[in-house]
Amino acid sequence: MAKSSWVWGALLSVLLPSVALPTSAMAQDEPMEYGDPDATAEENADATGMAPEDTAMSETLPTVDASADQWFVGAQWRQLIIPAFVQRVFLDEAPTVFQPTFQLVATKRNSENFSLVFGLGYASYAFDGLYRAKGDPPRDTEWLESDLGLLHGTVSALWATKLNDMFDFEYGIGGEIGVVLGELRRSEAHNTNGSWGKCAGVGQPGTLDRDNVPYCNGPSVAYDEDGEHYNVVEKRIPPVFLLPTLFQAGLRFTPTPEVAIKLEAAYATAAFWFGASVHLNLSQL
Repeated sequence: MAKSSWVWGALLSVLLPSVALPTSAMAQDEPMEYGDPDATAEENADATGMAPEDTAMSETLPTVDASADQWFVGAQWRQLIIPAFVQRVFLDEAPTVFQPTFQLVATKRNSENFSLVFGLGYASYAFDGLYRAKGDPPRDTEWLESDLGLLHGTVSALWATKLNDMFDFEYGIGGEIGVVLGELRRSEAHNTNGSWGKCAGVGQPGTLDRDNVPYCNGPSVAYDEDGEHYNVVEKRIPPVFLLPTLFQAGLRFTPTPEVAIKLEAAYATAAFWFGASVHLNLSQL
């Protein structure tokens, strides 16, 4: 109803002067009459062409506050990537992590197109593969199995450059904090004919390294001891993670004032992510 009133008010403000101007030109030799103060409202309406209730309506038309903040709610999908080549800056062997993440998001956007985006969701860090610390010999390679996940909250501070009426380029920084769920298990790895695999147990499969020393040569020790490990749970993972987002950018598309669609990408320390999100404008609903 507010939008309809605004439209009718705009039409009245344009049309009424155009109707009044020819009338004034035709009666320029006659004094303008505003009605008899002692006459009835109907008689005055006949004299002026506007009833009192029309005047009251035009004086109380709603206005749009362009400076007001707008709130959006929506959902976001991210594809998390921790490439092996990035990890090899610090390690000799590491698996690539490639997992989807999902979260609900709320955005506060001001009149200068600056946005604060808050998210709540779950990020999977599940993987399995080879791991070897920097400088360790090949026979110290381990096989890691992870079902780790992060129940996290995220925040992003985004600035925008308007490309046209429907597209904006957004850029900024952010971060996430989350509680760690799941486990990380460590086992010895063996190399058979140039192919690495997980040791099934002590002495299994019994292959030899290039120095004729057998792989999987037990016994198994605790997670914090040097030696052989077979399905040992690593317990030194912090229960809470704080991860900064060093750079975030995206394309924001608003086909209507009620909906915003984003394509996004970011770099966060050793991790990358790209994704998409859909947002509903609560200020327009």
